[in-house]
Amino acid sequence: MRVVLQWCWFCHVGLLDHVTVLIGVAVKGRAVAGVIYQPYHNYQSGPDAVLGRIIWGIVGLGKIFSC
Repeated sequence: MRVVLQWCWFCHVGLLDHVTVLIGVAVKGRAVAGVIYQPYHNYQSGPDAVLGRIIWGIVGLGKIFSC
């Protein structure tokens, strides 16, 4: 329920670029990887803009790219 309420609030106040999906992976209590997805990143840049961004990292590696 909390996720749904936050989603509605972001949409209502026009903060779509703050909407995120976060996934983390831990092994034996230690963080080893994570993914952040921002589905509305770049939404104010016009109709031809590429929407969305994925940021990921694994211990020792990382990458940022647009969808």
